Amino acid sequence: MSIPGLISVIMPAYNRQNYIGEAIGSILAQTAGRHEIIVIDDGSTDNTAAVARACGPLVVCHSQPNQGIGAALNHGLRHATGEWVAFLDSDDLWTPHKTAVQLANFAAHPDTDLLFGHFDEFVSSEIPAGTLSTGTRDTGVRPGCLYVALMVRRETFMRVGTFAENIVLGHFLDWLARARSLGLMEAMLPDVLFHRRIHPGNTTLTHRADYRDSLKVLKAHIDRTRAARSSP
Repeated sequence: MSIPGLISVIMPAYNRQNYIGEAIGSILAQTAGRHEIIVIDDGSTDNTAAVARACGPLVVCHSQPNQGIGAALNHGLRHATGEWVAFLDSDDLWTPHKTAVQLANFAAHPDTDLLFGHFDEFVSSEIPAGTLSTGTRDTGVRPGCLYVALMVRRETFMRVGTFAENIVLGHFLDWLARARSLGLMEAMLPDVLFHRRIHPGNTTLTHRADYRDSLKVLKAHIDRTRAARSSP
């Protein structure tokens, strides 16, 4: 049973003691909406869980052995009680108006199932100046079909199903492909809804080899689509 109007924000975390407090603070600073913040500490070896629990009564932190992002997100979903589901990585930041803009858009367009928005990137101070050249990394505003930008009714999310737990980087791409195969209606807002932090421990920087997971997800989706079109 969902609590009407409540937004369940699920945050997977692994060794993010230096960033998670600021990430949670960006949720607490939202200009609209009621939130429950569900942190899943994925086997951290630092003080991530302690920092999260010190952020106040809206934060509930659950710990699990290290199993990866997909498993952590699914763990959080099992504890969610809100009508709405949203996500934030433990090193990124929501803009203050994220939930206000999305709730207003859902109210104006009730047929929308999945609502995304734009994002930008900022380089953490730990990365020396000039390490990431503008020629190789664009930190400008761009559309984000990413789970950190998503807001969705929990009931709708569960129609699609939970995240794949055997995929390192393509867990959301796989989920989104399944959502699109169901014909769910999605929309992209022009607003910047979150800031992605670039730092030495980023999954996208430290697991480049695992981009093959994303390619496998895309191939599987293409194969499913072709099979569906060719079936009588």
